[in-house]
Amino acid sequence: HPLLGVGLGTLPLALQAARPQFPIDYQPASVVLLDATAETGVAGGLLYLALLVAPWVAVLRRRMAWTAELAVASAVLAAVTVVGLFDDYTWAFQAGRIWAWLALGLWAGAWRAADRVSRAGA
Repeated sequence: HPLLGVGLGTLPLALQAARPQFPIDYQPASVVLLDATAETGVAGGLLYLALLVAPWVAVLRRRMAWTAELAVASAVLAAVTVVGLFDDYTWAFQAGRIWAWLALGLWAGAWRAADRVSRAGA
């Protein structure tokens, strides 16, 4: 189902339905972007890609003065992004989703604080 996906958390079931005699255990895709696209469809995958790329585009476009908070939050966000490139933990498991959304929220807060500092200094 390219437009709508197979549904959240159902990729292993869809794989089993498509290939019932597959010799290996049915697992979600190990790359979060691929898993998100398969489960939510092409539009969901594109939106998830935009969510992954948007903070880094924002950093590159607005070369504001970095604060310690923004540097640490960016490092945490980069770590979560790298984990998502090699494991489905940040998509498939509740603790991983909490970790990913918390990192994104902390980064957004640090971004706003750094933006206020740079505007006050300008």
